[in-house]
Amino acid sequence: MSTTFNIYPGNSTIPTFKDVLEACTNQFHLYLEKVGIQRQPELEVRVFTSKGNNEVTVNINEPFKWEEDQYIWIQVKGIDAGTDGYFWLNDQTDFEYWQEDIIPMKRCENIKDLLTACISQGYHWQFRRSAGQPGVINILYGILSGTLASLTHGVVFSDDTAWDYQRMPIKGQDFLENYYFPEKETNQDIKNNAINSIKWAKEELEGINA
Repeated sequence: MSTTFNIYPGNSTIPTFKDVLEACTNQFHLYLEKVGIQRQPELEVRVFTSKGNNEVTVNINEPFKWEEDQYIWIQVKGIDAGTDGYFWLNDQTDFEYWQEDIIPMKRCENIKDLLTACISQGYHWQFRRSAGQPGVINILYGILSGTLASLTHGVVFSDDTAWDYQRMPIKGQDFLENYYFPEKETNQDIKNNAINSIKWAKEELEGINA
């Protein structure tokens, strides 16, 4: 089963591919250091067509968006796995879901205005982790999501068990400060996933160029 994170921006300024890659790399390395992993691996970004998987040339100085019939692929250099990402325009279903089901929740009271601004931008990003991915990707796609939400002053949200539903939607920086730190996880299943992913990631990263 795959899981996804959706990132809703709080403003209309879209960072560049370069901005996102550099910020995500810094956040990823910071996380690894905090959990006791000394490696600082390089990240790679590519864009493909959804049909045919043909690679599309990307200008890293352009805004971090792509066509709806394309997807982005982000991976750790040296590890044959990754997370695929999508840039979606919000449709009527998205607006209704947020206005009727998400924003009215009690836990959203303090960020109600932010959430209204987020859904009003008209688009969002989604990053997916397919089943059976390495531990390092379990970590990376969350860090990537939190980084993008932080850069766009937006929020991270998921309702498919990617993370603790009771703590979302959540601001980007708050997400980065809590995601997959076992001592900060309040859901036991998520905590176990974090512990295992850190263990696996250490083994995976130590195996690069070994």
